[in-house]
Amino acid sequence: MSTVHVDYHPEVLADRIGALRLQKKWTRETLAERSGITYHTLTKLELGKNTNPTLETMIALAKAFDVSLDALLT
Repeated sequence: MSTVHVDYHPEVLADRIGALRLQKKWTRETLAERSGITYHTLTKLELGKNTNPTLETMIALAKAFDVSLDALLT
C-alpha cells in the first residue's frame, strides 16, 4: 500500500470541521454517524489534537459534508 501525503494545517481542518458541522446544525454524534468516523477520532480532529488523519477519514468527512476534499482542507 502506498502512502499519500496531503499538505494541510491541522488547525485549519479543525476549524473547517467545526464550522461545517455547526452550519449544518449537527452534533458531533450526528457527524460521526454520517461519516462513519468514530466519535473519539472526530473529536480529536475538531479539537486539532489529531494531526495525522488518514486520507480515508478526510474523504469520509468531505462526503458527509457534501464538499470537495479541497474545500474541507482550505
